[in-house]
This record gives sequence, C-alpha cells and structure tokens, in this order.
Amino acid sequence: MLNPAVLLRDWNKNQFEASQINLKNRLIIILRLAIFCLSIATILIYLGGILQTLAGYQGQHAIESFFEDNSLVLVMFFVVIVAPVSEELIFRLPLDGKLGSLILGVLTALALISGLLLPAIILAIPVLILIAKRRLDYGLRFSRSQQFWLVIFSAIGFGFFHGYNFENLDQYWWLWPVLVSPQLIYGYILGIVRLRFGFFYSIGLHALINLFASLPVILLQNNDLNTFDTGSNYWSGAVLIIGLVIWGYSVWNFFNIVLRLRENKFKQSGG
Repeated sequence: MLNPAVLLRDWNKNQFEASQINLKNRLIIILRLAIFCLSIATILIYLGGILQTLAGYQGQHAIESFFEDNSLVLVMFFVVIVAPVSEELIFRLPLDGKLGSLILGVLTALALISGLLLPAIILAIPVLILIAKRRLDYGLRFSRSQQFWLVIFSAIGFGFFHGYNFENLDQYWWLWPVLVSPQLIYGYILGIVRLRFGFFYSIGLHALINLFASLPVILLQNNDLNTFDTGSNYWSGAVLIIGLVIWGYSVWNFFNIVLRLRENKFKQSGG
C-alpha cells in the first residue's frame, strides 16, 4: 500500500500513478492523511496560541460563537457537509482546468459572498447537466510543474479565506499567516488529493479533517454534557483520555510520515 509520505513527495512526478491504487487503499490513505493533518494542526495551533498570548491577541474565532448559538445537529451538518462541499467547489474543483469546474466554482463563490443561494443553485443545474454530458470537458491542460503552483496558489487562497474567521485582526495583521497555517497545509494536501485521486476524495478528506478537529471544540462547548444526558465527572475523564490518545497518535503519525520521507530521500541519494 502507498504510504502517504510517498504521495506527498511524488504526487507531481511522472512516475506517480494514482490509478494503480485500489479503492480500499485509497480510503486508508485518506484516513491517514486526515490524521496527519490533525497532527499538524495540533502542533501549529499550540505554537500559534503561544504567539497570540505574547502578542496580546484575544479575538474570538467565528466558529466558536457558531457552536454556542446552534444545535449540535446543525453544527455537525455545517462542519462535515456544507463547509467541505462548498469550499472544495471553490478552491479545488477548478484545479483540473475544465470550463465546467471553473463555472461551478465561481457560482459557489458568488453564492457565499452574496447570500443568493437559490439563484446559484438554479444556474448550477444546467451546468451540471452539461458536465454530465461531457459538454464542458474542454479547458486548459496543465503540466505537472504547473499543477504544483496551482495547488500552492489554491492553498494560499484557502488560508486567506479562513483568516476572516478571526475577529479584530486589524492591529494584528502579522498574525494572519500564523492563525491560518493549519489551513495552508490542509489546502496543499487537499489539492494533491483532488488532482491525483479525484474531487470526491478531497471532499471526503476535508469532511474527516473538520470532523476530527471539531469534536474537541464541541465537547468543550458542552461542559455540562447535557447533550449526553449526564453530568458525570467520569464521562469528562473518559473524554479527556480519548482525546489524549487521539492527539498522541496524531503526533506519532506525523513524525512517522516525516521520518519515512527522510528515509526514502536518503535511499534515493544512495546513502
């Protein structure tokens, strides 16, 4: 089975062929990449929190108030379905250079910016029909090196977009890259998955990342744990232990993939 480290290293090289990877192994790779992204986020958020404290920045993240003001079902629907689908339509779907993908991405972006969801859906229907009939398959064809830069620019746009989730950043503009550093990494990896495995795989990976990342926040937002019909300290302790196990495995997985990258590079250099 392909190690995620090889995918991250060789995805834009001619010898990499994702078509040779079966469905089962693809799904395993997606799961491991989700854990890898979670481990990166753990490290970057921790370091970012230190910088925020030193800088005196105390702005709230928009998702925190969203969790507080809405039901758990609505939160999970938005986090695991709405956000991944809409963001992948905007930032990853057009990476294939096809006209239909670009049109859908633009329509989704306009719908989010203007709030005119219904007109965007109506306009998207004929586009989807034309795509299904392969009438909009023509467009630009990018080389492997061009795809690399497309993924980079897409990741930057993805990170910049998420910067607006933070409040009161006017005086702390230099913290922007720090605060969105996890999204920059996510965007890069999601772009790779979209180009090598397909659009629906990038949606699945995005959904898994959001699910894993939101669970601790949801649990912390429900300190009374009414959602689980219990206020027992034993439940709190169990949640803490499970969380520590997940974070610990994530960090271990991160260093395991990094070490694999270094090992493969050392072997290729003839060391």
